[in-house]
Amino acid sequence: MQLGNSMMWTKFRTVGSAIAVSLALVTLPLTGCSQQEEAVAPPVPPQGAESFTSLLGRTAVPGPRVVATVDGVDITRAQLDREAETLSANLIRRMGPERVAQLRPQIRKQALESLIVQQLLKQAISNENIQVSDAEVSNRIAELTSTMPPGVTLQQQLARFNVTSQELADAIRFDLAVARLMEKHSPTNLAPSEAEIEKFYQENKPRFSRPETVRARHILIQVTPADPPELMEQKRKKAEELRQQLLQGADFAELAKKYSDCPSRTRGGELGMIARKQTVPAFEEAAFSQKIGEIGPVVETRFGYHIIQVTDHQPAREMPLEEVHDAIRASLTQSKQRQAASDYIEQLRSAAAIQYSQDAEQP
Repeated sequence: MQLGNSMMWTKFRTVGSAIAVSLALVTLPLTGCSQQEEAVAPPVPPQGAESFTSLLGRTAVPGPRVVATVDGVDITRAQLDREAETLSANLIRRMGPERVAQLRPQIRKQALESLIVQQLLKQAISNENIQVSDAEVSNRIAELTSTMPPGVTLQQQLARFNVTSQELADAIRFDLAVARLMEKHSPTNLAPSEAEIEKFYQENKPRFSRPETVRARHILIQVTPADPPELMEQKRKKAEELRQQLLQGADFAELAKKYSDCPSRTRGGELGMIARKQTVPAFEEAAFSQKIGEIGPVVETRFGYHIIQVTDHQPAREMPLEEVHDAIRASLTQSKQRQAASDYIEQLRSAAAIQYSQDAEQP
């Protein structure tokens, strides 16, 4: 069983997943945040930032100040600055710059702990002579390349984030090595028992309830507050004309692609599954009251005039254990993996000589 055996990429902002698992274990609670904010994700580099360095293993520029030492290996102020910058950039997207500014001391402390864990893992990989072949790295890069959007190359994305091919290869090699290290030091069987799965289901039943939903598609003729009354009327008539075409058998998706002002036009007007309270009231009332397949009357909202077709309608329900059994098992297994990794990292910390300098406390 491997922990984090793939590189996770979200719009090409990446950290190795095994690294992510490990670094997540040392995240510090940020006072005053919600529970989701407390589980601070490992740093995700901002566009064009040099702070990719610490996660990708780029050699740090030597600095005159050392903030910590791990078994004789220095962590410099320059490394800490970059790591804190990276983490701050990620948090700003979620929490806003003002809140991140308030949390600056905690963020720097977390960044330093992340660097320490990385160094501990590097030393453990070296001590246990864990090897990752060039072929494994090449295969992972090939997998990554296959996930690029049409017309986008891996090299273009590397250039966008100021990352070299060698740095990417090093990051993947480290990711795979950490995964192998964690596998070696994890219990052989972390799968939950049936009793554990049942207990989790019973204690978390609200999580397995599904609200009433509809699957709908629409055509939007957009209006703006600046539209004069005569233009509003023209747009309403256009919507009515399109509805009549649909009633006469016109293809909904084709009309949506041609006339809709909603971004969903690229999908033929498809909006996916919609629960109550996810749309404006007038749209919700129409969508949840229409019969499946019918072309409803034109609906007016602040966005404009909508022609709605409901293609599925599912009542609220509680999912039985049989339906969520595998998902619960996977979730509990991952939880045990994280705990096993946490325990192992704590062993590494306990056995290491870690020294902090006064510079570590300075902003």
